[in-house]
Amino acid sequence: MKETAIFGPPGTGKTTTLLDIMEEAIADGVMPERIAFLSFTRKAAQEAIDRACLRFNLEPKRFPHFRTLHSLAFRWTGMKSEDVMKAADMRFIGKKLGVLFQKEEKINIEEGDLFSPGASDGDKYFNILAMSKVKQIDYMEQFDEFGDNNLERAYMSVFKHGYESYKASKNKIDFTDMLLRFLKQGTGPDLDLLIIDEAQDLVPIQWRMVKECLLPNAKKAYYAGDDDQCIFDWAGANVHNFLESANKTIVLDKSFRVPSKIHRVAESIIKKVGVRKDKRWRPREDSGLVSYYHDVMDINFNKGEWYILARTNHILSEVSTQLQKEGYIFWREGQGWSVSEGIIKSIEGWIKICKGQSLTVKEWVDFSKKTRKGYIAYGGKRKIEQLDPENTYTLDDLLNSEIGSVLNLDKEKQWYEVLNVTDSQRIYITSARRRGEFILTKKPRIRLSTIHKSKGGEADNVALILDSPKLIREKRMQNKQKEDSEHRVFYVGATRARKTLHIVEPKDKNGYEL
Repeated sequence: MKETAIFGPPGTGKTTTLLDIMEEAIADGVMPERIAFLSFTRKAAQEAIDRACLRFNLEPKRFPHFRTLHSLAFRWTGMKSEDVMKAADMRFIGKKLGVLFQKEEKINIEEGDLFSPGASDGDKYFNILAMSKVKQIDYMEQFDEFGDNNLERAYMSVFKHGYESYKASKNKIDFTDMLLRFLKQGTGPDLDLLIIDEAQDLVPIQWRMVKECLLPNAKKAYYAGDDDQCIFDWAGANVHNFLESANKTIVLDKSFRVPSKIHRVAESIIKKVGVRKDKRWRPREDSGLVSYYHDVMDINFNKGEWYILARTNHILSEVSTQLQKEGYIFWREGQGWSVSEGIIKSIEGWIKICKGQSLTVKEWVDFSKKTRKGYIAYGGKRKIEQLDPENTYTLDDLLNSEIGSVLNLDKEKQWYEVLNVTDSQRIYITSARRRGEFILTKKPRIRLSTIHKSKGGEADNVALILDSPKLIREKRMQNKQKEDSEHRVFYVGATRARKTLHIVEPKDKNGYEL
């Protein structure tokens, strides 16, 4: 068995390298159906299949093993969606055990602040139990490691018994059970080429899946990742597993993303890490720009593409409020646009209407859904839906038809008088329009994200906020492993930038120090 570890520093073309490996295999006669590309996240798996289909001019069905490890386990063991625990199951358990669940029933590995103060006790007990499974340790050991003084140690056993008993009585499985079933079954697909992407983030149970079930049935295996970007150690990822995964290693040494000045900042961060593979990688030829600020709103966000990155969602929420006050429209990872797309499209529709332009029937229907009571009488939307979908219609067209009797639309009215919006929405959108931020595009100009969720992403301009909660600082000071983890987190944040990096200094001693 030939096992190779590929180390891909930020922007060095790791996915392109893996596609090259696949292309060579296909040229040698390997069928796409006998190639597995397994990733830690859905985003990475989807990117791989999209790029593979484009490069090889094949349909997605030709790549059945391009998926996450959880998805492979679910599919290979023949599990069905009705077998999986749902929110209703969790609510029932919560009532029986006297705890509240707020989050969905699964570990969101892509979420950097899973154990935020806002999580309910039920979520915390569940996460402790689930984390013990993926890390392959005793659940009480995980309870002690979690270190939440608001939780009761004795109750942890009660919760485990009640939760597992419910699953057994209903013959249900949860997120981690999928992996355990795959391990118990002990087999995997026959493969000519096995690729594990983002390998540094695999948790112990996933490495067991790879080594015990997938590797024996594969002719070649590549583990691709970057130990310097191992930022999910809180979820059980152990950087040693990737560092020791294969005897043969390849280091990709040229970044196509990171310019030299940002590269120097990144290197100054990552050199603080104690456990890592020492590697040299070159930046892009251009120098880029690094700037420093005391407040995120001192940055000029008026032009260009932006990624605003913070350590936790709580910090991002504060930034969101500030951006809205200043009239910026943005996209927040996991929440979407800062203003309803439906409202924006309706405003655009009203502007077209007032200019005498025509709308499609769908645009008229969508617009009618957002109007205030009285502007389109009862049954008006239904009458509009009955119009010829092949035609477009101006307001005058509708007023001069039988539909005119149910319309009370006056072109002299402002959009906020016609549409059903709140005062705060009116103020925000009006401010945004003055900035020229009114029109939404498929690709957001300003994106907000936790650093953990930004992994794999990039932008021309990155605002990196160094604020951090007190709890994280305390854990960072407790041991070297936690300190290394924080260095990696902010290394990932800094290396998302293609052109400029704008560093916002921490407000207090709890923040990260470059």
